[in-house]
Amino acid sequence: MIVNHMFCRGLRGLMLGTALSFLMTSTHAEPQTFPNGNTPIRLVLPFAAGGGSDVLARLLAPKIEEQIGASVIVENRTGAGGAIGASHVAKSKPDGHTALVTVTSLIQAPHLIVEIPYDPIKDFEPVQLIARVSTAFIVRGDLPVNSMAEFIELIKREPNRHSIGNYGIGTLSNIQGAVLVQQAGLDAVEVAYQGAPPLANAIMSGDVSGAFTDIQSSLPLVETGRLKILGVTGTEPVPVLPDAPVLDQQGYENLNLYGWIGVFVPKGTPEEITKRLADSLRKALDEPEIRERLLAMSFIPGDLTQEEFASMVKEDYHTWGELIRNANIKLH
Repeated sequence: MIVNHMFCRGLRGLMLGTALSFLMTSTHAEPQTFPNGNTPIRLVLPFAAGGGSDVLARLLAPKIEEQIGASVIVENRTGAGGAIGASHVAKSKPDGHTALVTVTSLIQAPHLIVEIPYDPIKDFEPVQLIARVSTAFIVRGDLPVNSMAEFIELIKREPNRHSIGNYGIGTLSNIQGAVLVQQAGLDAVEVAYQGAPPLANAIMSGDVSGAFTDIQSSLPLVETGRLKILGVTGTEPVPVLPDAPVLDQQGYENLNLYGWIGVFVPKGTPEEITKRLADSLRKALDEPEIRERLLAMSFIPGDLTQEEFASMVKEDYHTWGELIRNANIKLH
């Protein structure tokens, strides 16, 4: 019995030691999650669900999870033209677990609104450009013009009879329309609508003569002939519209600027954390299925490094500010 008792104690000790050794080995081998344990990463969208930036955020979320090892939650915080969501992220803890997925309005809004609760340069660190965004100038399908030059000639030939629409005061559509009116010296009233669909309806009904609008929503109407595209903004043809003229190449200055969708974190986020986020996003953007989805949505996949994106944001901030001031656009 003594021998058996000692054997049992030894066996229990061996089993306990083996278990502890296995536990320690397993714990050590388990990959550490993104910097703060099991805390999820929140991608904050300052706009309603269903828009282009929201779709892209939900497309990228599982790819970030695969790269970083932390769960990713997409959260919509809407209001005040995106200022509420942006302000929330700006005031969040700079630990990499809260990021903003937003559009060009982040750097345009401070030039449009007298008081805004964030500074796009001082309060954020650019992480990654997701996509560049071109807009299209559209007119009614049966309007007797086939180029921007012919459209401008028509307006000048028929003063006080034409108007330029947009999908909201202070939007990319509004700013680009004002730039065109100024540059071409047009005598045309600018009319604002609440979104792209009502704007498209106004063009088709003849209430307005033309407008800059997003390409994706207008494509089905272009394909049926109810609308036609006279040109696109940016510096190169849009992949889904390879034959659409690039307005900048026709001499229309200041229509070469792209809108964009990008990811930002609060200023003060450690560089190594920001780099991990940027790396995960770049790897996701390199995946064929992501690129194909971006191109299908009429976007140009982001191809800049983190440093290049940060430089672009600063330059765009000043360029858009000058255009907005020259066009005298203000939100009250």
